[in-house]
Amino acid sequence: MPANTKTAATPTREQIEREVAEAEQRAAMLREQIWREDEAKRQRREDAERDWDEQFLASHTLTKLEDGVTKAAQALDQELASNPLVLALAGYYAALRRRSNIRQELSSARMRVGQQPLPTQTMQTEITAAEVLELILRTAARIATDQVSDEVAGLYAGRQAAGAAAEQG
Repeated sequence: MPANTKTAATPTREQIEREVAEAEQRAAMLREQIWREDEAKRQRREDAERDWDEQFLASHTLTKLEDGVTKAAQALDQELASNPLVLALAGYYAALRRRSNIRQELSSARMRVGQQPLPTQTMQTEITAAEVLELILRTAARIATDQVSDEVAGLYAGRQAAGAAAEQG
């Protein structure tokens, strides 16, 4: 029996070059497809973020912001006007200012009539009142800053989420 020997045909240089060219062409097509998909994702994200920005702009106007501040200031004024501690602080501060102004006038009047001016006193009580008011304002500012930071972080997260959701879709 003759031996059944099949020898695999050795590819020629031209065949190898053709296969390499075909593989390179497939790789280029795949790269282009990946690029197109990435570009489509990027475009969807940009479109979603732009839509979010447009909705945000439509729902937030400077007039609305100013109205919000005005209403908050009115609410604060009403609340402060009825708060016993605030009224006591305001009365105390007014008394300190009145005393300081009258002392200055008394001292000036004494000098105008030829008498010795009043001795200079430290402004410790006025500084203390100012420090109390400053402490109250600093505390209010810290609370407001925390609230605004949380709100801004929420807005940013909303915009990012809209873009990420569109990119996935």
